[in-house]
Amino acid sequence: MTYIDVLYSIAISHERFIETLKATIYDEQHMSISSFAEYSKIPKSTLYKIFDGNREPTLKAIRDILRALKRLEDVTEQPFIAVIAARSVLSMYPHKTIKMGDNEYLVREFSAVTMDDAIISAVNAERGGALAIVCAPIVSPTIDKIVKIPVITMMPKFALEDAIIRAAKKISG
Repeated sequence: MTYIDVLYSIAISHERFIETLKATIYDEQHMSISSFAEYSKIPKSTLYKIFDGNREPTLKAIRDILRALKRLEDVTEQPFIAVIAARSVLSMYPHKTIKMGDNEYLVREFSAVTMDDAIISAVNAERGGALAIVCAPIVSPTIDKIVKIPVITMMPKFALEDAIIRAAKKISG
């Protein structure tokens, strides 16, 4: 459960919101109501009333809860593009931001060695607020089926050509 799950649960029902919030705070974040109250700066009594179902949360309380969960989950407010690749590929791209028209996007790197790593990184990137994902062709169809954001496949044409030329040189002597 993530802050997104808590946000979606609000639209379903008050009971679902409480259930999802409890699962997120207790099971995912391993926090007590007291420690979450301290972290979120929400009065402990307010959280207890919300958790007991005695009180519908105010809009301010919901915003404070979501803001605290986003901080706990390390969700960035700046829009970013996630790049999922092996560490050696990630180190080749020196830019940390890209400007497109009036918009500037952060480029966040997610290192992955296996297909599983790439899929988990994609889910984490989406949960973390990524607007798009860039990844290798071998994993992009799978990631595209899992996430709801655009998935762009990087096509290493020149790197592939260079590798083939180097291989030919190496075996030619």
